[in-house]
Parts: sequence; C-alpha cells; structure tokens
Amino acid sequence: MPEPRDLDEEVKQMARDYLDHRTRRVALFYLGPRPAVRCRQGHLFTTTWIWGGSLKAVRLGTARFQRCPVGNHWSLVRRVSYAEMSDEEVRRLAAEHRDVPILFVTGRTDLKSRVAAFEAGADDYLAKPLVPEELLARVRVRLDRRRLMREMTERDPLTRLLSRRALLDALASRLSEARRHALVLSLAILDVDRFKRVNDAYGHLVGDQVLVSLGRLLDARFRLEDLRGRWGGEEFMVVFPGETAATAAGVLSRVLDEFRAVRFRSESGEPFHVTFSAGIASFPRDGASVDALVRAADRRLYEGKSGGRGVVIAPSAG
Repeated sequence: MPEPRDLDEEVKQMARDYLDHRTRRVALFYLGPRPAVRCRQGHLFTTTWIWGGSLKAVRLGTARFQRCPVGNHWSLVRRVSYAEMSDEEVRRLAAEHRDVPILFVTGRTDLKSRVAAFEAGADDYLAKPLVPEELLARVRVRLDRRRLMREMTERDPLTRLLSRRALLDALASRLSEARRHALVLSLAILDVDRFKRVNDAYGHLVGDQVLVSLGRLLDARFRLEDLRGRWGGEEFMVVFPGETAATAAGVLSRVLDEFRAVRFRSESGEPFHVTFSAGIASFPRDGASVDALVRAADRRLYEGKSGGRGVVIAPSAG
C-alpha cells in the first residue's frame, strides 16, 4: 500500500516556490457532504488552504471556517454542505477570497452546480474522486498565472521594483507587525540628484538607464525581507524591518558609494556620474503611522538636498 501523501504540505511548498510572501495563498473550497475533519494529516480533501494570511474565523450563514494553527500559517477547514448554502452565500464567500486562486472541489458534477461555482467566482472546478497529481497540476497552473498577474500589477515596469501601491500595502503590513511585537523599523526615501539635468542633457532614454541601474542595485544589495520600491519619478523607498536608523544609514551609504562609482554614458559616448540623496525615518521614534514616517524621511531628504546632495541623513543619536 503506498505511503499516504501530505498534499497539504505539497500545496504550501508549491506556493512558496511560485509566489512571494505576500501572495502565497490558494483557496480550495470543498463543497459536498460534511467530511470528517483534521487540520493537517490524513483525510485528504477536507482542508481549505489559504497559506500566509492572518485570516480570522469566518461565519457566513451556515458556512463556517475553523482556524487551525499549523506552524506559521492558517489551515482553514471547510465544514459545510453545498446544499446548506444559497447561491448568494457562495458568491459572497468567494468574493471574500477573490484576491487568491479559488478551486472548487465537489462530488456534484451536474451542469447547474458547475455553472453556479464559476458564477460564484471559481477559477477551477474539480470533481471527486481526485487524483493527487491532477490537483497539484491545476494548483500549479493557477499559482503560475497568479504570479504573472502580480508581476504585472505590483511591479514598476521600468525598474521591476515594487510599485508605489504595492509598497504602501507591504509597508503597512510590516509596520503593523512592528507595533504588535515591539520591533524597530526604518524607512528611507531616496532621490536621484539633479535628475532633471540628466534628462535635459542626455535625453529621457539615458535617464531611464540611470533609474534602471539604481533599481538593480537596490534589488541586489538588501535582505530578502527588506522592501524596495519606486516611490515615484526618480524617488525610491527602502524599508528595513527590524533594523535601526543607524544600521540603515550604514547600508545605504555603501550603496551610495557604489552608485556614485557607476559610469554612465550618453548616446554620444560622453561619460558621467550620478548620486542620490536619502532621508531616513525610524519607528517608533519618528511616529507610529506610515504618513508620519514618510513625512520624517522626506524632511531629512530635503535636508540632504539643501546641504549639498549625495548624502544619507538619519535621525541624530539620542
């Protein structure tokens, strides 16, 4: 008899491989007779996986989700018969998870049930009994498509760093975690010095090369958990969870030295160099909200610009 497979873990591992920490989620809605339920081992096809979220218990009509802590993710167990839910309840339930791939799993294969599932927002519909390889293949396709969509909507098309909106969402999450666990957090806003002069003298295509170069440098020189994004125009933001302003300033100063040494060339071959200025704010010293930290970082960035550019300004010690 073959060894039982832990598809719970296989699906989660696939999500880890395919997506970043903010999007490692897949919803499997099991619709049919009430199953025997376990949180992790055994009883395949009784668990709704939404990995990486901090979701709370959900009660919607007769639909119920239970929270089952497994490691550092939630495994939400589905306990409802399809017959117990109205079409409107199914739609509302699926709408709550519309930001994740939704796969409906059920023993009902009639046309009405399939249409109702897709109208409710399902991305896929699987009939029991399921073949494990088929389930994993379908999940893999959905995760791959999810990743591509995320790349299109959450990445700046020029630098491939996080877009402003995605950056703000991730920053709010990191800041909430810092408040919850009494951790420090530092935020830096960088601005390419005299960027308008670069565009005017060498053209916008060359200016884009400068931005791409800085974006690549920021992407390569920090920890995986640090956030890097394009704040707007020639401005960038880096967030350092768990790091003091002094540590962030030291790291950014080294990146500034590296960026200062990059030799750019105009379309005619003329070499030139570029610097950036940066202002740093820290939580909780400079405030407990995103707006407060951004204002403090902006203020110090302005100080750096006014003082000659090509510097990193952090909060004074004490």
